[in-house]
Amino acid sequence: MGNLLKPFQRGFFCDDYSILYPKTASTVPTPVVAVIGVAIPVLLIFWGEYAETKRNKNTTNIVHNIGKYKITHYHWNLYRRLICCVSGGLFSFLITEVAKIEIGRLRPNFIDVCGIRWSDYCPNETYPYIGAEKFKCTNSDSDESRVSFPSGHASFSFYVAVFTVLYLEKRLKIESTILKPTIQFLVLLLAWFVALSRIMDNKHHWSDVLAGMVIGSGVALINTILVHSMFEDEKPPIIVNPDVNGNRASRVSNEIQDLL
Repeated sequence: MGNLLKPFQRGFFCDDYSILYPKTASTVPTPVVAVIGVAIPVLLIFWGEYAETKRNKNTTNIVHNIGKYKITHYHWNLYRRLICCVSGGLFSFLITEVAKIEIGRLRPNFIDVCGIRWSDYCPNETYPYIGAEKFKCTNSDSDESRVSFPSGHASFSFYVAVFTVLYLEKRLKIESTILKPTIQFLVLLLAWFVALSRIMDNKHHWSDVLAGMVIGSGVALINTILVHSMFEDEKPPIIVNPDVNGNRASRVSNEIQDLL
């Protein structure tokens, strides 16, 4: 199992100066990206579905039957949106991590992180290929310097950003014609900053970041629009079991009915 998670052991050419950059600290550390990236869409979904329930008073008394359980219309929509968000994030993460391990591209700071001396292997003006079996890194975290492609920060931040933009388009109902696109632009700008910081910090090549942006954005668009059909008109709920005591009716949405 350990070998499956070990990145491909790639060597280097002596004229590949793109891996000679120094090791630097991350401008946007991974924990910060993770916390903000999870908090923004989750809190937004809770707010958005609550606001939608308050806006549509006629959905307040709707109860959805899921097997023997009953949940309110608010909790049903909350469940759907969270599943959409989390599943897409998981898909994006898996695509990115599998590519990192299988490709094993060396980071721009590989030589510094690996801990070897460039001159020991490339002393002359010749440019041979130095296979992974011909050198051994001295630092214990050297495998982390072999997973440059694609950028995980870029794929995650752009997945969150594009999902957030799409969700705002769906749920943010305001009269101002400039406020919503401004918020959406700022969200994308934040993701853009995170992605560019990975090049600035010598963690990724520009092509790694570009690939991460494409993966994150593509997964968000496909999962949100095609798989979970966020922008399709919601089917009206139908009554299936009116309460015998005259209390609120128990209803089930057409989506649940299709599943049963």
